[in-house]
Amino acid sequence: MSNSLSIATVTATLRTLLFNHLQVDTPDVAVTTLPPDKARARDATHHQLNLFLFQVSHDVSLRNMEFPPKSKPGESGFPPLALRLTYVLTPYAPSDDDVESHKLLGKAMNVLHDHPLLGSEELRVAVPGNDLYRQVERVRITSEPLSLEELSKLWTMFQTQYRVSVVYQASVVLIESTRPHRAPLPVLRPVLTVLPDTLPPFPLLEAVTPPQQQASARLGDVLVLTGQYLAGGTVGVRFSHPLWTAPVTRPATDVTASRLTVAIPNDAVGWPSGTYGVSVVITDANNVEHTTSALPLTLAPRLTSITPNP
Repeated sequence: MSNSLSIATVTATLRTLLFNHLQVDTPDVAVTTLPPDKARARDATHHQLNLFLFQVSHDVSLRNMEFPPKSKPGESGFPPLALRLTYVLTPYAPSDDDVESHKLLGKAMNVLHDHPLLGSEELRVAVPGNDLYRQVERVRITSEPLSLEELSKLWTMFQTQYRVSVVYQASVVLIESTRPHRAPLPVLRPVLTVLPDTLPPFPLLEAVTPPQQQASARLGDVLVLTGQYLAGGTVGVRFSHPLWTAPVTRPATDVTASRLTVAIPNDAVGWPSGTYGVSVVITDANNVEHTTSALPLTLAPRLTSITPNP
């Protein structure tokens, strides 16, 4: 990032870049940075290229982006001022010769086309005291095509006669904030805080799995139930079905804190096919029941015989 001299640095660098390349073929050329209505003297008899900064706008893509601040560990800085600089480039020739001015414009555009990025050494020597050359983001020069209507409005704003011209944009220029860095308050007394387990101290049923990862359970299957805090006291598995008037509780086996098993009776009459609600019921030493939320389980029907249709 850079200081407040950055805008002047970009203008001076562009002026020097254009002058150094144009004077090779056009020794009498002058590169100026004046408003268009004051750029050309009435008695001028030399070639001239005027570079005028007519718009400074925020770079919205970098406006709120945080860059590594020059601060100590633990401190935080403020976002830089990200700017786009827009210039209009206008050529002049002796006796207002349009052909000569067009030649000069073509040479100037070729120079900027061949130098899309401003070099760090060019920026360093442009304005004393600037530090734009240290900026991580390179300053890029791009052409900004404008319609005839936009150019007409632009020259109307300049309040002078229209001349053929081109528009270029220089971006991005990052000006560092001068606000002091924010530092957190010092730690006066370290405090050690012990937080409890984030898992609830209540039984939690997470999955009901039939044998061999089947989609549905069958009569006589042994189900595997997994979860948290499933052990303690008397553990049972409660089944509910829409055709039952009351739920049925089966004893759990192989009980651990995270896993248990339960068998489905091989009783086609008492256990109809369909969707069951399955929950774990834990009865503690005080005869208080703790019940998990119910999970669905599908019990598949079983074919006992097939009679062919004569």
